[in-house]
Amino acid sequence: MKNIILAIILTISITISYPSVNAFNQNENFNNHNYEIFATSDTSSFSETCALNLGVLPPITTLDTKRLYLKHYFMGLTKNFGVNTYGTCTFVALGMMLSYYDSFINDNIIPEKYDVVSKGSETDMIGRGNSPGTLFDLVAATGLTKYEYYNFLKNEYANTSFQYYLMQMAIDNDILKMKEDIDYIGVGSIQSAVAFVELYLKSANFVRDLDYELYQCDEFGSSNQQEVKQFIIDNISKGNPVYLAATNASFTSAHAMVCYDYESIDNIYAHFGWHNSNYYHANPFTLYPNQLRAFAINFNINHSHSYNYMVGDIAYCYCDDAIEAYHNHSYGIPLKLNKQYHVSYCKCGLTKKGMHWIRGTTNERYANCGACGELLDLWSDIVVGIKSMNKTPNGSYISKSGIPVIAEPDVEAYLNGTLKFGGGFSDYDYI
Repeated sequence: MKNIILAIILTISITISYPSVNAFNQNENFNNHNYEIFATSDTSSFSETCALNLGVLPPITTLDTKRLYLKHYFMGLTKNFGVNTYGTCTFVALGMMLSYYDSFINDNIIPEKYDVVSKGSETDMIGRGNSPGTLFDLVAATGLTKYEYYNFLKNEYANTSFQYYLMQMAIDNDILKMKEDIDYIGVGSIQSAVAFVELYLKSANFVRDLDYELYQCDEFGSSNQQEVKQFIIDNISKGNPVYLAATNASFTSAHAMVCYDYESIDNIYAHFGWHNSNYYHANPFTLYPNQLRAFAINFNINHSHSYNYMVGDIAYCYCDDAIEAYHNHSYGIPLKLNKQYHVSYCKCGLTKKGMHWIRGTTNERYANCGACGELLDLWSDIVVGIKSMNKTPNGSYISKSGIPVIAEPDVEAYLNGTLKFGGGFSDYDYI
């Protein structure tokens, strides 16, 4: 968006300690989430006048990006993951976990030919609800045996399905045994799942205990169920999704899924790996409360960009400021910055500066800003050289001070950035 006049651009980055994490978490419906707060401070861009206003500015914090992206990635993983058929949930869950890391940490974690990017025209990836991942390898045929299903994947999706790729690797390395007396296609024990992940990451040139660590916890070993749940919470707090396998209340079926969010030790949320929106963010223990087995991966490598988010023909990494992939910014009530501008703050630490404007036409010298309420002098020379401008058909105009005075019928267009003044100026983006 173009500014109306060549207005002075101020870049602000302030950090003041935040008094209560819980108070802000409750406002964001993130109760009991232990987000890390990173303190940074840079007042070098402040003028002396701006510095005098620091006492009235709200506290600034930055949320843990890893934790936020983890949550939004899996809540937005609505299509780009494998189909769970004949007990392939272990490969679906592993595929989802690895595809998260492929977008978050390194694009080489999954071979490029199995990557499925997120496509769309909007820059709000959270609202898009379509995280990048792997192929939705749907099989339309019904009544297939597990061998027929495996052969269908092989014939139709061998070069595109990441689920099939994992399945074939497990078969080739004798981790998955296609036996007649077993009616599912999956990796049984948590030990086998961990061994398989290590094998897979080795094939992708990542070395255990150098590039990453693997941790596991299950209630069959020295841990009990509460310790497994605490293990899940501890890893999610670090930004690491957790592979969880568990059985139902009657011990007649088991399922593998990925835990990625929590409110408390008994309110953990998982993506079940089912193409059903009711199970993208659901408590796993409501259906599978027994025999908990979990493992997590912690990568030690530096982030390298994965350009898996498309906006039209342009590809972005999740961390690019041009898109919102890990946080919906929620700006509070604007506060006066100086005579010309006010500023709003998001709890993540970002600021949004806007120009004062008057709501409703007036011929008076003083009026209140339509955004921050500050009393403004419309006769002062804030913007040098601007004395008048043509009015819109509804009577909106630019005052002598350079502050827009917006008639009520024009307010919506002004806030949307589509209001045009008689002098040919347009696309204002002050609010």
